[in-house]
Amino acid sequence: MMRKIHTTIKWVALLLLVMMSTHALAQVKYTFDEWMQEAKAGSVLAQSVVGTYYYAGLEGVKQDYGEARKWFRLAADQGDLESQYQMGNFYYEGWGVEKDYVEAVRWFRMAAEEGYAPAQRALGDCYLTGYGVDRDDVEGVRLYKAAAEQEDAVAQFVMAYCYAEGKYGVRKNKKEAFNWYLRTAQNKSALGKKQIALAQGMVGAYYLKGIGVKKNKEEAGNWLKKAAANGNQDAKLVLQRYGLW
Repeated sequence: MMRKIHTTIKWVALLLLVMMSTHALAQVKYTFDEWMQEAKAGSVLAQSVVGTYYYAGLEGVKQDYGEARKWFRLAADQGDLESQYQMGNFYYEGWGVEKDYVEAVRWFRMAAEEGYAPAQRALGDCYLTGYGVDRDDVEGVRLYKAAAEQEDAVAQFVMAYCYAEGKYGVRKNKKEAFNWYLRTAQNKSALGKKQIALAQGMVGAYYLKGIGVKKNKEEAGNWLKKAAANGNQDAKLVLQRYGLW
């Protein structure tokens, strides 16, 4: 479960990078060469954007993890939380460097301790799996909850899962599971869309069966339709089975 979650983290990280770069480009309209000039002059934003270009191979720039890591490191050393988090991902995933979970934890912790939600989630993942740190379910759940409270959809979904299944030392609680699934389902973030669609389906199922909430067939249908519209195939099957279309 947690390994799959970190795969999600990896793609969320990529999307964050591309979104950040696109936003910066839209605001300033620099060319890559101009961003590079600013990066060499010490601009933290430019260093992060240049790292993004190399990481994702944007706009004709050849993908180069080594160059990406170099520029992210420069920004990270100046306290940029996003870049610190990305440095952790490089070492966790082995992007152009030998995997080193201990080093990944070190970078994740830097950003997590400053309240950066994706890093809190990533560090929580490390504690729950024991990658790079002694396994500690209590600390892992604490970090996931901290990220979830900042509206991180992936972390919110994990909290719902913990309460629904009684995982990682969390006592099973159907009402709390429903509340976290609902919070995830209502999340408006552009990231974590898969988790949001899954949560919408779970909210619909909970309303349909009366799990942690009073049965409500109309609400069940509403949430299952939202989930189906967002690509949740299981929700489509439930809608058909119970005639809720």
